[in-house]
Amino acid sequence: MASARVHNGILLLSFEGIEDRNAIETLRNELLYADVDIEAPGVDEDDYHVLQLIGCKAFLVDGDEFGEVSEVLNLPGQDVLVIKSGSTETLIPFVRQLVPIVDIKARRMTVIPPLIEGEMK
Repeated sequence: MASARVHNGILLLSFEGIEDRNAIETLRNELLYADVDIEAPGVDEDDYHVLQLIGCKAFLVDGDEFGEVSEVLNLPGQDVLVIKSGSTETLIPFVRQLVPIVDIKARRMTVIPPLIEGEMK
């Protein structure tokens, strides 16, 4: 890979040895792998690697344990945390309003589950 940049929310990559758009089209729909240092700092303090989030304990604002992040769904609108507690799973959009505190070093986060019909699910 020669360079990478984000343009209108889309990651654009250029590769050494591929000089024009027609040549790169041969790689369309190919799965690319990259070595990534998940401990490297992100662009800002709210950048997290998915593997840093999986396994984090989720706590409610009052300090009660809510569950553990078992998966992160990368959806078009935003990422969604799958928090497992016993045999139940709760989906929480990974936005600051619902996940106000993330402490990667302590492997914990504070979550505010959405209210559905007046109950916390």
